[in-house]
Amino acid sequence: MRMNRPRPVWVALGTAMAVLSGAALAESPGLREPNNAARAATVAPHTAPLSVAVLPFDSPDRSIGLQAAGVISARLSADPTLQLVEREQLNAILEEHRLSLSAATQPAEAARIGWLAGAKVLVMGRAYVIDEQLLVTARTVGVETGRVFVSQARGSTKDELLPILDRLAEQVRQDIGARRSQLVAPDISTDREKLLQSLAERLKGRNLPKVVVAVAEIHYGAPAVDPAAETEMMLWLAKCGFTVFDPGKAERGVQGWARDYYRSKSLPIPRILPEDVSIVLVGEAFSEGGGRFGDIFSAKGRMEVRALDRKTGAVIAVARRTTAAVDLSERIAAKKAIQDAASSIAYEMIPELAAR
Repeated sequence: MRMNRPRPVWVALGTAMAVLSGAALAESPGLREPNNAARAATVAPHTAPLSVAVLPFDSPDRSIGLQAAGVISARLSADPTLQLVEREQLNAILEEHRLSLSAATQPAEAARIGWLAGAKVLVMGRAYVIDEQLLVTARTVGVETGRVFVSQARGSTKDELLPILDRLAEQVRQDIGARRSQLVAPDISTDREKLLQSLAERLKGRNLPKVVVAVAEIHYGAPAVDPAAETEMMLWLAKCGFTVFDPGKAERGVQGWARDYYRSKSLPIPRILPEDVSIVLVGEAFSEGGGRFGDIFSAKGRMEVRALDRKTGAVIAVARRTTAAVDLSERIAAKKAIQDAASSIAYEMIPELAAR
C-alpha cells in the first residue's frame, strides 16, 4: 500500500473505477485475463467451469458497491475453472423478475436469483467505513446447498483502494476453489444409483439409529398428495440400513407438526412418535414452474431439512438444496426437481446421522 499519498476513500474509489478500464490493471495480478471457457477446458479438462454471478455490493455510496463487484468479477474471470455470468444478463434478470439486490440477502431469494441466472455460486457483500477504516465483506453463497462463506479485507481510508479490493477478490477466488464441494451439490440426477450403492456399502454392518421423516411439501401452492421428498429420503435411509419409522395413521399429525415447526421454530417433537425414534428429520419442500421451451417444461424445487435429536430437540444437522428439472409434463418436472433435491440432501446428511 502507498501510505505516502493519503487520499480520502471516496476519491480513491473514483480512481479505482477508472483503473478497471485502463492499463493500470497490470497492478492487480490476474485481472488482465478474459473469461475464456475454451481455455478452461484446456486447463481443467475434467472439471466443467463453475458458473458464478457477482452482485453489486451493498454500500451507502452505490459506486463503492459497483467497484467492489467489478474488481471481484475481473479476478474471478481470470480463473479458468470459473465462468462468470455477464453483468448485463444479471441486470436483465433482476429487472425482468422485479427482484431487488436487497432480496439477495435472503437465502431463498439468493437461490432464486442464482437459479434464474444459471449460476451455481453467488458472490455479494457490503462495503462500509468504521473509524477511518474501510471494510469490505464478501459472502460466497452456494445456490444449491445454501452454504455461505465470508471473506473480509480492510485498510485505512487513506490507503489506495485497489489493493484492498484485490486482496478480497483473491480470498473469494480461493474460497470458491477450496470449498467447491461444499458450495455445489453432487450431480445426483446422473449418478443416483451409483452414489446410493456406494453410501450403503460404506455403512454396511453399522448400528444405525431409528429415524422418522416429516417433510411438508407444496407443489404450485397446494399440498402434495404424493410427496416426493419424503419418499426419496425414506428410500435412501432404508437402503443405507436405517430403521425408518412409518407414522401410519399418525401421518397427518406428523405432517401438520412439520408445517407448524417451520412457522414457529420452537415446537416440541410430537409425543405420538415412539420413544425408540432417536432422530427426527423435519423439513419443507416446494416447487414452481420455470418456463416452457417448445414441448419441454422446466420446473425448480427447493428443500430444507433439519435433523433433530429426539430427546433434546437440538438441531444436529441441516441441509438445503435448490434444483431444476425438465420433462414433457410440468408437474412431473416439478416432482423430479424435488426428488433430486431430496436425494442430494440424503447423500450429504446420512453420513452425519450415521456418526451419531
